[in-house]
Amino acid sequence: MHKKTIKTQHKRRILGYFFAEITNYFYSKTEGYVLILYSEDCMPIPVTIADDSALSRKTIKRALPEDWDITIHEAKNGVEALDAVHAGLAEVLFLDLQMPQKDGFEVLKELQQEHQKTIVIVISADIQPAAQALVSSMGAFRFLQKPLKADQLRETLLDVGLL
Repeated sequence: MHKKTIKTQHKRRILGYFFAEITNYFYSKTEGYVLILYSEDCMPIPVTIADDSALSRKTIKRALPEDWDITIHEAKNGVEALDAVHAGLAEVLFLDLQMPQKDGFEVLKELQQEHQKTIVIVISADIQPAAQALVSSMGAFRFLQKPLKADQLRETLLDVGLL
């Protein structure tokens, strides 16, 4: 299912999201929407970049929009990514699939089992359609291909309702 987003506020702290089928909203009946709920405070959004490559983490950080009010945390593997989520440091998680200790698939599985409200955007060189379908079914909002381009990331963040 393709996920679109309806924003309720702009640059607010994320309280959670839910998937909903909305009728009579200019879309086909099979298409789902994601409603992201925000609080009224304007605290920076905690973002974690999980990738075992320091170069990839640096590339993602450089591609993030300068006008996006966030605090950035880094994780070198899936265990650190889950620790960041549990510590409240990853309302948004940029996740690589191929990492040591726990890979991105295992992270997504645990987040799904725990019913975490983290917004996950997968950034990976693994572009196989089966992998993309699997991460989407496990709750990832988007799948972006490496090497990441800043305009592609900005468009994704706009689509997801984070900008």
